[in-house]
Amino acid sequence: MEELALLLEKVGSTNRTSQKVELVSEFLETRDLDELSLASQYLCGRPLPLGYPLSLNVGWSLVLETLSELKIIGSGWQSVYRQFGDLGQTVFHLLEGQPPPKNPGISLTELKTAFEEIARTSGKDSRVRKKEVLLKIFGRSSRLATKYLIRLILGDLRIGLRESLVENSIARAFSASLRSVREANLLLSDIGEVALMAKRGTLMSAILKPGRPFRFMLAESISESAELFRSGGKTYLAEDKYDGIRAQLHVSESDVLIYSRNLEEIGRHFPELKQASFFTHHQAILDGEIVAFREKILPFALLQQRLHRVSPDSIKGDIPVAFFAFDLLFLDSQELMHLPLRKRRELLETLSFPQPITLAHQVKASSPQEIESAFAASRMRGNEGLVIKDPESRYSPGKRGKQWLKYKKELTTLDCVVVAVEWGHGKRAGLLSDYTFAVRGKEGELLTIGKAFSGLSDEEIKELTAWFKKHALKDEGWRILVEPQVVVEVAFNQIQKSSRHKSGYALRFPRIKRIREDKSLNEINTIADVEKICIEGGKK
Repeated sequence: MEELALLLEKVGSTNRTSQKVELVSEFLETRDLDELSLASQYLCGRPLPLGYPLSLNVGWSLVLETLSELKIIGSGWQSVYRQFGDLGQTVFHLLEGQPPPKNPGISLTELKTAFEEIARTSGKDSRVRKKEVLLKIFGRSSRLATKYLIRLILGDLRIGLRESLVENSIARAFSASLRSVREANLLLSDIGEVALMAKRGTLMSAILKPGRPFRFMLAESISESAELFRSGGKTYLAEDKYDGIRAQLHVSESDVLIYSRNLEEIGRHFPELKQASFFTHHQAILDGEIVAFREKILPFALLQQRLHRVSPDSIKGDIPVAFFAFDLLFLDSQELMHLPLRKRRELLETLSFPQPITLAHQVKASSPQEIESAFAASRMRGNEGLVIKDPESRYSPGKRGKQWLKYKKELTTLDCVVVAVEWGHGKRAGLLSDYTFAVRGKEGELLTIGKAFSGLSDEEIKELTAWFKKHALKDEGWRILVEPQVVVEVAFNQIQKSSRHKSGYALRFPRIKRIREDKSLNEINTIADVEKICIEGGKK
């Protein structure tokens, strides 16, 4: 780990992409097979490989507790954190001048074993047992290695090393074509395995098969249906855009695996989907959406409750789900990505699915009027809008392009007042950039309804930081309660009931459109406005 930390420090110290690639490729070229795979994975900021059936489930609080027990941090560390906006760099600063550990050094293989042990730890006393493992690895790590271990565990190395640059480095290290490295990684979603294949010269053997997740094909957004027809007439497939969890359903002879958008295996949360999939009587890979469903689409907030339960058995009757399949990418040993979408859909429609698996609703549309009609019908079914697809499109893993287009319409905005702000991190270190905002209650009280950190310019954030510092009511370390005077206009995709905020509601995907300097606290929206929008949104 010490050698890897030294490399990460060098990579982070340069802004030149070519130099980053050169440093990483030279490092990878000299690794043995075990270290090569793990180093490639860790360089992408992943303590566990994509598709691993478990996760670390280690957050800030457990890391801080461990560091405190090791006497690495104490009272007053928050002021150092505000300076750097990064816990790894904060600890690196605090460790300056302290003696190194008595038994320094941990290999990448030992680190892999430790991470897997943490991921497997669950149930009673799991927090204590996870901390014991963290104490061991931090206790054996140098000052520099500790900095990057913290970043790796929290999922962000902060050195400007994107996965595409690691792919480039692998290609350079083993004289492989960058295209073959990237295509293999899109299919396998395992950068460590791709590095091994590049070293062995077997990249061309990468194939799609059930049980191995791959990158989802993505869609760009459009704001009006007329955009589709400006260059002439064309027929599209207009598909309902469901408000759920994008998922891959992998069915093999022996198992069913379900992968989320970030390629986490989530089948344990949806046993009814796993059970139903065995009755497809095929080996198959489906792309689709998991939604909360009982005769109609239910709010996304209910689906989240399924994900937050260790065991779904107690609530799966109260919150049933459905899987709406919209693509077929593998069928009985045949990979189908290269086929046009219309052919894949035809094959999908020949399969027989037991409930709760069903086909996504799809119609053909050849004009803006037909798109609008399909959009309205989709909203009536409780969906977000449409995904409009070119029937000739091939499935391109990890790509976002014009072949698939999201068409949604924004709900009305809300004018809210900022009541609390949080310190940013990374590029926003030293700035108050995360804003919690509220609407007015029936008795005039302020009721929080959401938090947003996007939408304002860097200059606006700097100006607001200075204002909030002068108008602080209470400093809670991470967060400052502020005088409720700054009114912001907030856009969002949906309002849903939620116990997280005092209002009893939460905004889905909130973003700040602008600061309303022309409005005062007395002019913000009320909880009655929120309830009305929520009801009207549900009707749509």
